[in-house]
Order: sequence, then C-alpha cells, then structure tokens
Amino acid sequence: MSVAPAISSVSRPETAGIPYLTPEEFQNAPMGIQLNNLIPGAGTPQQNQALQAAILRASSWMDLQCHQVLAATTDTEISRGRMRRDGSIYVFTRCYPIRLVTSVAVNYQPLNFVPMTSLTNVVPLNRTFVIYQAVFPFGSSQGPLQFGPVYGPYGECWVQYSYVNGYPVTSLSSACVAGATSVTPLSVLGILPSMTLTISDIPNTETVTVSSTYVPGTATVPLQTGTQSAHNQGVYVSALPDAVKQAAILATAGFIQERGTGALTMASISGAPVKMNEVPGGGPSDLQQALAILQEGGFVAQVSLPSQL
Repeated sequence: MSVAPAISSVSRPETAGIPYLTPEEFQNAPMGIQLNNLIPGAGTPQQNQALQAAILRASSWMDLQCHQVLAATTDTEISRGRMRRDGSIYVFTRCYPIRLVTSVAVNYQPLNFVPMTSLTNVVPLNRTFVIYQAVFPFGSSQGPLQFGPVYGPYGECWVQYSYVNGYPVTSLSSACVAGATSVTPLSVLGILPSMTLTISDIPNTETVTVSSTYVPGTATVPLQTGTQSAHNQGVYVSALPDAVKQAAILATAGFIQERGTGALTMASISGAPVKMNEVPGGGPSDLQQALAILQEGGFVAQVSLPSQL
C-alpha cells in the first residue's frame, strides 16, 4: 500500500543568485585592493568574469548569513496565530522588509485554508502584517466562525500567506534618455510608489524616486522627476541600502583575497604552474566586517518565527 506524501506549501529561496554589486562599483570602492595582483589580466574578459563570479559568490554568502534573501522575492509561509480581543491577528513573517502581502488564507487547522477575498483590512508593517476585522467564515469543530471578538481556544487559527519581501535588485530592460520620466526594469518585484532607486551607471550613477501614482507590478515605472543622464539597457538598478552595498564590497574583497592567496597560475601552456604572491591580511577579516555590518544593520532574520499565541 503506497501512501501519498504530504507536500509542503511553504516556498522560500535560499539565495537569489543575483549580484548585489556591479564590477564597476567594486573597482571604484576605496578598498586599496590591487585587483591585478589577485586576478591576472587587467581588463580582460577572464578578469571580468572572475570578478563577477566573486561578487555573485559574496552575494550568495550574504543571503546565507542573513538567513533570508536580501533581494526582493515572493515567499509563501504558514504560521499559527490567535485572534485578539479586537478581532485582529498579527502575523510575524520569516523574511523582511515586507513590501506587499499578496494572499492570505485562514483555518482553525493547517488544512483546507479559506482564502480572504479582499486584502483591504490587511496592513503590512516592516516585519509583520496585521489582519484587522476581516470578515469571512472559516471552519472549526464547533462550526463556522468569523473574524471578530472571538474568545476561548477557538480563537486560535492558522494563517497561510504569500508576500513580497526584500529589496528590488534588477537592471534596465531598455535604455532611457536624459530627462526620462519613466524607466522599464527587467523585474519590478518589490518596487513600490515613492521608493528611491539607485541607477548604478558609473560615472553617471544617480538616484530616482518612483512616482506616488505607480501601481505595483506595472512594467513601466514612472518617476517623480526626469533622469539626469541617459542610461543603456542592462544598467544595474536597485534599492539596496548603503550598508548592504558596503557589506557586499567587503565580502567580495574577502573572497577575492581568499582566492588570490596561494593561487596557482600557468606561465605558459607547457610551463609548470607557479604560485602567486600571497595576500597579506587575507579575506577572513573582510568577511567578518561584512557579517558585522549585516548583523548590526538588522538584516539577519530569525531562524524560527516567534510564537503567535
């Protein structure tokens, strides 16, 4: 007799697979690192590829250290809660900051969730969202219940929800001219009205503010004022805080120096490999500084959700 498995409805990526830094941002950072001593071939495609790989590795490391993906993602979770005397439920999400709550369903047990047909009474905060006086039935052993002042053990419930969290990290899907009053990112996940975005296009890097009239999810993002410069397709756009950027610079430096220490390089096709000069100071210190920034900045999520009861 075969038994069908119980399939989890929880969905959460471990890493974004997205770089939190451009090679130009790293190379222009005041780190005092001689990149050519660590990755041979100044300006060659091989050096650029190696630097991009180091940035991506550092970005994934940051996600793992933070126990959440820093880039904007859509996650689905299940949490246990209790309706309060005012009929509200506070839901503590695993990841943050919360950008949008896209669906909510409730039941007295973690099965057969009844979806809310309207989210007008759902208020997203930074690390929680609140359901205020939502009115829809869900079942219990005593029959149908409704949100409102519910007392006793049947005030307990389970909540299944999907939400967008993290910081938008994307690129321009098409070029824009100087003075453009809108941009078209490759992904608009996590972009909200009045949000500040950085267009990383050295030496023409600039910040722009999303119009307050923007409807989340719309492909074209209107801006409050026009861009100062023209930007090509593929230019990096993000809402990552400066602290995260600095952590990414340090983490990348740590991985590059770790790579450079004791690395081997071929003198020629027929020659024997020779050892590169070891890098004093090494990468661990930079990685420790990066982790300290992430911890002190409050970017590290709790491994387990706080009790809702």
